[in-house]
Amino acid sequence: SWERPAAPPAPAAPVVAKAAPIPAAASSLPAGWENVVDPSSGKTYYHNRTTNESSWERPVPAPAPAAPAPAAPSPNALPAGWEGVVDPSSGKTYYHNPTT
Repeated sequence: SWERPAAPPAPAAPVVAKAAPIPAAASSLPAGWENVVDPSSGKTYYHNRTTNESSWERPVPAPAPAAPAPAAPSPNALPAGWEGVVDPSSGKTYYHNPTT
């Protein structure tokens, strides 16, 4: 065929399911943080040895980086199985699918 076949459509954005929350007691602390019990009140507080920060509120781990978006197909991409071939007599490109 002398007509270029249509490129495949771009893939749809992936669907990301939200994870169910993990109870605070079951999740681990971010790096550098530890549980400490206040001797006068008996309450747990959190201390970061690296920054020397303390908090009564449980520190929240930083969110994981988002996955990169899938690459868009090249505007010159041919559908699977198709190839462009140059006609030696005319110098024009024609398109051929050897499986059909």
